[in-house]
Amino acid sequence: MSGWFPVVLLGVVACVWLAALYQSQKLYDAFVAKYPRQAIEHIPFAFSRTRHPEKLLFSLRRTSIPLLRADASLWKLRQRLKFLLILSLVVPVASFVLLAGYAFFETLAGN
Repeated sequence: MSGWFPVVLLGVVACVWLAALYQSQKLYDAFVAKYPRQAIEHIPFAFSRTRHPEKLLFSLRRTSIPLLRADASLWKLRQRLKFLLILSLVVPVASFVLLAGYAFFETLAGN
């Protein structure tokens, strides 16, 4: 295995995480633009420059699901975000398993 392979896997993990972050921000911006009144009610510091985790995670709460489902474009963004969040959990674990499996079989082949 090339020494670049773990670096490539790290790059893939970083890309998936950045895509999830970008998608979450895109969903947040679209929701705030379309529904400013609901954003004030449901998201802390919705219109301030303050960073708050709830701004990025509001779409995962049960209270936001009916609001997002009512708008097809917001619902589509939420579904993409869910997929990317699942990938952001699966890709690092799969990468670790792949690297660990390769190292294990390399040790068996070396004996």
